[in-house]
Amino acid sequence: VLERLEPVARTSNITLRLEAPPTLPCVRGDQRRLLQVLTNLVSNAIKFSHTNSEVLVRCLPGEGEVMVQVIDHGVGIPPEAQSRLFSRFYQVDHTETRRAGGTGLGLYISRRIVQAHSGRIWVESQVGQGSTFAFAIPMISEPQQE
Repeated sequence: VLERLEPVARTSNITLRLEAPPTLPCVRGDQRRLLQVLTNLVSNAIKFSHTNSEVLVRCLPGEGEVMVQVIDHGVGIPPEAQSRLFSRFYQVDHTETRRAGGTGLGLYISRRIVQAHSGRIWVESQVGQGSTFAFAIPMISEPQQE
């Protein structure tokens, strides 16, 4: 995903960076759909980041799940809008958002895909300081040894 979106990021002088351990636990899922979620989150991060900034994708093993965070240092999202971000057709009413365009379906579709994988998706953001969009997918449980 980062390789594919790097030319888009480069047009705004945004650096894409990946932080991940050499190996991660396995999750069960539709690779194409999970890549769609990651593509949407990274694409949005690029779109709403300031020129000459960085978008970080961090992958972490957690308690029974693998978590992916997409961290930007862009415009941020007001608290009153955060609870509605994953709703169908919702777009933050903000000058930067209107300029970036979109249909208001990307985060809604991402939420549906993550939920179909028994996962969860969320956002943490501060206006003017950027956003962290994250999702977590359950690990494949190891077979019990007898």
